[in-house]
Amino acid sequence: MPMSLRHSHGLQEPGRRDYVNIVLAAFNSFRSITPVGYLSTPITSGQLLYQVLQSYGVKDLNELVAIDEDILIREIITPNALSGIALGDKLARDWKIPIIVPPVFESERWRKYNRDWEEKDYMHIWYQVIREMVGHMIMRNGWHYSNGGVSEFVHAVQLRLRLLPDLSGSSNNTFPKYLPFDLYLDSFAELEIEFPELPMIITDQYGDIITIEAGVELITTAIINLYNRKFKPQKLLVALMHLMGMIYSVNSHLEDGKYEVAGISAPNNCFNMDNINNYWLKAISISGENDREIYQICHS
Repeated sequence: MPMSLRHSHGLQEPGRRDYVNIVLAAFNSFRSITPVGYLSTPITSGQLLYQVLQSYGVKDLNELVAIDEDILIREIITPNALSGIALGDKLARDWKIPIIVPPVFESERWRKYNRDWEEKDYMHIWYQVIREMVGHMIMRNGWHYSNGGVSEFVHAVQLRLRLLPDLSGSSNNTFPKYLPFDLYLDSFAELEIEFPELPMIITDQYGDIITIEAGVELITTAIINLYNRKFKPQKLLVALMHLMGMIYSVNSHLEDGKYEVAGISAPNNCFNMDNINNYWLKAISISGENDREIYQICHS
């Protein structure tokens, strides 16, 4: 099951879970009658990460910090954070809407107090903030090279399409199975999940809409580029597999007429599955990964 829209999100330590809930409560104190923007900007990954890895002749973060523990903060987190904050400030001024900029919270200044926090703790916060507060997801240039950026795009798509993972354990044997929330209300009654009233807007940093198909193409491009450079962006591949499952779900329910029978407007028109499938085949082929193993990772 993907991490998005899960309450616990794997936060097993009561103390840390309490701190995370305190942070979420602080965010929930904010009120706005206009859509709140969220700038998806890389912090620990993205194109800068791969440039730094290449410059040191290593393939992943573990090898990098083995050289020098401070490289991650000095050459990746700090530059990413500063440029992300500057962009967020500019967009807030230009667009005149409140914008949440994650690196303000995850910058070096605060990370030194949260050294026991893992990436999943931060992502849990941002997933909940996006679901409860955000109406406009803004993808910074190069987001498709960032593990967090791609995960946030997939999360925004999940909200836009109003989907939840199939909890029955059944599978279409290729991709994770999702169900339209509005068509299976009884199945999800115990989760007490609420989706945003208005469809999630997903744009680039210039305000141009990023379609779901365009997102699939961009993520595939990043996967191909990175595998060709001898990196292993498996997390991008896992996220793409989830995206494929969402697309298949909407298409199958549209083709079966289930939205129409229920009298519910579909959240998207039918996707061009020839193009979508072609992107997936390119990504899984260049990776050399076993798609069943990737599928198992999706459910871990």
